[in-house]
Amino acid sequence: VEPFVHIGLGKTARVDSVQIIWPGRRGDGPLCQTFRNVAVDRVLTVSYAPNATVRSPEPVSEPPLLTELDS
Repeated sequence: VEPFVHIGLGKTARVDSVQIIWPGRRGDGPLCQTFRNVAVDRVLTVSYAPNATVRSPEPVSEPPLLTELDS
């Protein structure tokens, strides 16, 4: 079984960025990967990136589309 995230964006034509924060840390920070100017209506395949940039996640200026729910 492959993990998928399906995100409905309505009439949005592009997403300015998709940021992935991988579990774990390397050195002094989290492993982060950012994709910019992402087209919609497609599958974006992402693999764990052990060579991803070590940095703090980018600040978000708007409320997130997805939030974590307590079960």
